[in-house]
Amino acid sequence: MATLAMLTAALLLAPANDDAAAQDDLARMQGDWMVESMKLNGLKHDQTEAESLFRTVQGDKYTVSRYTRAISSGHFTLDPTQSPKTIDSTPDNSPDGVALLGIYEFDGTKLRICNAPAGKPRPKDFKCRLGSQHTLIVWEPEK
Repeated sequence: MATLAMLTAALLLAPANDDAAAQDDLARMQGDWMVESMKLNGLKHDQTEAESLFRTVQGDKYTVSRYTRAISSGHFTLDPTQSPKTIDSTPDNSPDGVALLGIYEFDGTKLRICNAPAGKPRPKDFKCRLGSQHTLIVWEPEK
C-alpha cells in the first residue's frame, strides 16, 4: 500500500517538476544575448557578421537584432524533458504559424540553439553537418 501511495505521488508530481524545469530554463534565457559563434548548413558563418546579431528574451518572446535594428521576433516554447531539450520558435512573420523546431542546451552561462528550417525535422544533435540546413548559434550574455 505504501509503495502504491509513493508511485501515485511521483506520477502526480512529475508534471509539476517538468513545468518547474521549463520555468527554470526560461528564466535562464531572459535578457540580452550576443552571438559567440554561428554555423549555417555546416559552415562557420563569418565571425564579424555573426557578432552583429543580438537576441533579447522577455518571457516567451524573443527579438533578434542586427546591431540595433530588429530583424526577427516571435515566441517560443521549451521542453526540457526531451533529450536533447527542445525549443520550438515561431517567428511573428511565419506563414501559417509554422515553428522552427530546434534543440537547446546551457553550457555554463552560454546557450546553444540548433534549429532546422521551417517545415523540416528537428535536429537530433548539435553537429550542424554540411547539407543539414541547420543553424547552430552559441549565444552568450551581452556584456
